[in-house]
Amino acid sequence: MTRLRELLLNTMFPVACLSCGAWHQWMCPAHLDQAIPASVVIEGFDGVLSTGSYADPDLQHLVTQLKFSGYRECARLLGIRMATQLRHQLRLCDLQHTILVPLPLSRWRLNQRGFNQSALLARTIGQELGLQVEEHALTRSHRRAQSNLAHRYRAQNSQNVFSLRSSGGFASKTLILVDDVVTTGSTLRSCAEAIRASVKPARLFAVVAAHG
Repeated sequence: MTRLRELLLNTMFPVACLSCGAWHQWMCPAHLDQAIPASVVIEGFDGVLSTGSYADPDLQHLVTQLKFSGYRECARLLGIRMATQLRHQLRLCDLQHTILVPLPLSRWRLNQRGFNQSALLARTIGQELGLQVEEHALTRSHRRAQSNLAHRYRAQNSQNVFSLRSSGGFASKTLILVDDVVTTGSTLRSCAEAIRASVKPARLFAVVAAHG
């Protein structure tokens, strides 16, 4: 039924590339291929991987359309790129002991937006790589949106904002945090502090759709 619904919707409302307007795909592969993957250094992590710079207009367009317009298909496209980055860079060999942990939204923000974009990204990555996803491992108290703050205020705004629901099952595991965008790194750093205060993972990584 879901497949039939998708076919009917695509017939009535044809999908077009968000960048150039070409029909039948949300983003032409040639546009996304121009984004250059990179590693980002953030204290508390063994590595942080990004699929490209937020300054790349096509990558930025996908992220903003997912986050602020609710085009969930963008999460699949971005998640596949993130999975490819993880596969190439980390060379994960012990998949049974590797867990994806999407950064949570506060309850207020989740009710406002209706979905957690990081969780959508993590689901696609998990499907692509066969990794376990723990969507409710972390909780987040409500603060002002980081995107609305100047960089110098973001570290203070993200202090003590995360907590780990339970440390059971995370000890000696490789944890990979999943988020859409990293800028100053204060949000991810705060998340790493909350995790390391409760449990000792074997390794702690993060993967983001874009950095800027």
